[in-house]
Amino acid sequence: FLAEQDGKIAHYSWVFTNAEQSPLMDVPFRKSKLKVGDVYMGPVFTSPQARGNWIYPWVITKIIHYLKYYTDKKRLLLFVHGKNPSAINFFLRMGFKKI
Repeated sequence: FLAEQDGKIAHYSWVFTNAEQSPLMDVPFRKSKLKVGDVYMGPVFTSPQARGNWIYPWVITKIIHYLKYYTDKKRLLLFVHGKNPSAINFFLRMGFKKI
């Protein structure tokens, strides 16, 4: 997913509709937490010039809308650094849950 601002790419989010066939599988975590049909989002990047403009929440909303209305997927996974409480709180406010 891409977001533009002033005619330039301001953000990208990679979305893998099959988490089991994504880069997620190269990350050390409890694979038993995965469910069939999980989606993985990552990596993501927002250009420094676009940060602070709420582009990422807008993109996440669009991704969730796409998954809800155009796929049969039920769960979107992402990784958040455990030592970044502001990021954790952001995703909790967006409706994500820790697993």
